[in-house]
Amino acid sequence: PIDPNEQRVRGEIKFPRNQAKIDPYDPSTFGYTELGTIVGAHGVKGELKISATTDFAKERLCEKAVRHLKAPYRRAPRRVTLLSGRHRMKDEYLIILQGVLNRDQALELRGSTLYAREEERPELAQDEYLVKDLVGLDAFIDEGWRKSDGEDIGGELAGKVTGIVLGSEMSAVQGIGQDLLELSCPRAPDAPLQ
Repeated sequence: PIDPNEQRVRGEIKFPRNQAKIDPYDPSTFGYTELGTIVGAHGVKGELKISATTDFAKERLCEKAVRHLKAPYRRAPRRVTLLSGRHRMKDEYLIILQGVLNRDQALELRGSTLYAREEERPELAQDEYLVKDLVGLDAFIDEGWRKSDGEDIGGELAGKVTGIVLGSEMSAVQGIGQDLLELSCPRAPDAPLQ
């Protein structure tokens, strides 16, 4: 069984060079990618219901792999083995972790967050990107855009990508919103675009 009091091996995690950006309570700032949150037990044999937060849930939650589990009362995730998983409905998956053998052990993990290491990235198609790949890049205005006075501004720097606003965060109706880039602009715009 998973022991919440288990001693960890020190020095196993490699931290980013810019230590000022590390939040000790947020593993995504020191090399982990969140996969989902355990919302409860399923059945009596230790299966866990997990609400997926990754776009690659099938690849990351349904195949045997080493994953990392952070309990709500812990700072850093600990290594666990994901034995198997399957899709249940919408963003919910059922997973089996090594050492979780019954419903009571599964219920103890409710509220825990499952992570993968950043170096365990999924295979991407040529036109697919992860959000963290886009953050920090320059964004340029598309060709053909003009200021109200008619000046062509196509190809000019619009700003640096600071994040992504998901369409699902802007609209309660599924599929209506589009994902948008969040930019920090190098200068305030002096005229509206047409």
